[in-house]
Amino acid sequence: MKKFLLTFSILIFGLSPLHLWGQASAEGVKYRVVAVSHTGDRTVSVSNDVELFNSFSIEVPTAFTPNNDGLNDKFGAVAKGVKEYKLVIYNRYGEVVFNTNSLDHKWDGTYNGKQVSTGGYMYEVIAKSHEGEDLHKSGKVVVII
Repeated sequence: MKKFLLTFSILIFGLSPLHLWGQASAEGVKYRVVAVSHTGDRTVSVSNDVELFNSFSIEVPTAFTPNNDGLNDKFGAVAKGVKEYKLVIYNRYGEVVFNTNSLDHKWDGTYNGKQVSTGGYMYEVIAKSHEGEDLHKSGKVVVII
């Protein structure tokens, strides 16, 4: 998860920012902006929450090597701006060998607790962005042992 630090200034008809803070998450970044104006004997404040989302994209590798060497040992999508996600992997017989609804849960190249054989496997990714945009992607991933 990337964390961002955003610094900017606001000038709104004599109001100046009092507090600005943000918290990064996988879904986006939320900020609270508070502006305060001191006019004579009274203080007026205005606050607003601003939410910034990453652009909606999903990238899926074409191969991986589940040989426990610490490099490319697991398979899964790399995504930005995703609200809902599903990954299903099928063997050549159409059997589901892996499925998940979590971007953090990756396939380790096993099926029923045993290492699968080298070869091609079909994947299907179904996702939805925070704005409600749907994405359906399918393709082939090669397991190299």
